[in-house]
Amino acid sequence: MAEMQDSRGAVVVPHSATFSLPASLAASAEAAAQQPHGTLITTTSEKIAAAKRCVASWRAKLRPAPDDERGVILRALSDVVGKPDALRNGTATEIEMFWTAYHADLGYLPSAVLSRACATWRRSGEAWFPTPGQLLKCAAGDEAWRRDAAILKGLERLTTATPHEVAPDSDEGRAEMLARSEAYRARLREAVVDDPALADGKAALDWYRSPRDWSKRPGSAA
Repeated sequence: MAEMQDSRGAVVVPHSATFSLPASLAASAEAAAQQPHGTLITTTSEKIAAAKRCVASWRAKLRPAPDDERGVILRALSDVVGKPDALRNGTATEIEMFWTAYHADLGYLPSAVLSRACATWRRSGEAWFPTPGQLLKCAAGDEAWRRDAAILKGLERLTTATPHEVAPDSDEGRAEMLARSEAYRARLREAVVDDPALADGKAALDWYRSPRDWSKRPGSAA
């Protein structure tokens, strides 16, 4: 891939390295991010492990741009729109003060977000270099940044989620479930006592209290 350079020959870093997530993990992360604070998050151990593997890379994707990277991105924009007077006619001190203000105001933006904000301004038809506030307004409408931030929040929640394994639909799984159901039913039978008040429902109660083989599937031969 060819390097992007500004008029001074400096390499333009388009954005931080791009990381992608499996679709199912991204969907789980977004769902976790939407849960109210304090909600117990449960998922599979496999998904917890996947979140732990990915969360550091996702944090790096959203880290603020380093000063040198931010400077290169902004100078590249200044080469294709009209420069303010401070850059065209200012002293070295004035130029330094100009860029210092931009670094202070834009310092929390990730490289990719700042690059997209500059691209939005470049395509807007505006002829002059934007103020920090104008670039921040462009960044505020960045849907990709909003989604990435939500995914990071969800990944962080998934790393501390409570494991909850989904039992496979197997004969062993069904047998275990039926055994637990029958044990619970037996305890209920022991707890039920004859009560005249239950006379109207005696037939149903007798049916419920009668033993039967719950391990058979519906429709199977008795």
